[in-house]
Amino acid sequence: MKKPIHSNVKRILEHYDIHLEKSGNTYILDYRIDGESKVIARDNPRHAIREIINERGDREKAIHLINNLRFLKLNPKKQLYFSESFMLDPRVIETKTIPQGTLEEAYESACKTRWTPENIKDYRATRRKAYLCIEYFGCDTPPADVTSRKIVDYVAHLRARGLSNATINRNLSKIRVVLKHAVLLGFIDNIPLFPWTRENNARTRILTIKEEEKILEFFQKRGYLDFVDFISLAIDTGARVSELLRLKWQDYNEENSSIFINNSKNQTSRTIPLVKRSRQVLERKLLEREDSDPNQPIFYITPDSLSWHWKVMRESLGFGSCQEFVPHMMRHTCATRLAENDVSVQKIMLWLGHKTPSMSARYTHMTANSLFGVVKTLDATKRKRRAKDS
Repeated sequence: MKKPIHSNVKRILEHYDIHLEKSGNTYILDYRIDGESKVIARDNPRHAIREIINERGDREKAIHLINNLRFLKLNPKKQLYFSESFMLDPRVIETKTIPQGTLEEAYESACKTRWTPENIKDYRATRRKAYLCIEYFGCDTPPADVTSRKIVDYVAHLRARGLSNATINRNLSKIRVVLKHAVLLGFIDNIPLFPWTRENNARTRILTIKEEEKILEFFQKRGYLDFVDFISLAIDTGARVSELLRLKWQDYNEENSSIFINNSKNQTSRTIPLVKRSRQVLERKLLEREDSDPNQPIFYITPDSLSWHWKVMRESLGFGSCQEFVPHMMRHTCATRLAENDVSVQKIMLWLGHKTPSMSARYTHMTANSLFGVVKTLDATKRKRRAKDS
């Protein structure tokens, strides 16, 4: 037989400063409001508790108490107890206050700890692009409001703008970093699911020999010799555009005919030997330089000027409709030419500074020229067998 009033009932009510006793079939509740003691007696304890809640007007505690009352039961003998399925848990009683915060606050946290000059070279561009991403949702929006459904709508918005799947994923990754910092700040408990898009790993645009000659001729005729040298070095070395723009004279080893790429995109360093054309370019520029300071850059080209001049060249040569005709294709061109000349994946990986062999291996799939040697090998094998059989 259950006790007239279960001990858990008393413990919960005492948390709300309500003391409950039973006299016969009547429940007596002793409580305080604004320091004043009051007593009420009712046949139904639920009704009495609700009266106290309404009188106090404390909405937040009232909600929690009403939720707890769902577990209160009156048996046929009007004995008050909690259902057996209920276990007293402080988290049910105590109010959990979660700071709201905003996306902009989480973004600022990411800028201070993740998108810093020490972590990434192009931190300014990353911050700018990330801010544009959160502007879609609203900078003052609480991170909890950024649901998976809203992220799906955001992907649809980006796709309607004609952005590629790869670009959409880059934007999603920035939103994800901001939401991760929202978790660190205690604004949300976890991040929502992200609808990542499938990136196209089809053939990447590369330059043919004729196209390369046209580009160099374009800048040569206009007197932009620094761009001629820069593009030649980019195609020959396969270095990233950002790596070449940061290249200083102290990174050029004239004796070994090589350049040293320090602290690249993936936080590694490597040495790239120079082919004849690039060696001649740097030897000539070394003789022409007026300043002997080794900390001076080799190329006085900014990312904005390269982007603008490249766009003018692309339109002038009739490549304006090709979205893949960008400066980064010079790196793809170098990698593909290495693969076409049967350079091993391991050597391509070291040359380009890739993190994993799979990143280098994809260039061996982009060209059929690398298979021509296999055809010759098979033909020679057949001829040897015929000669042996005869």
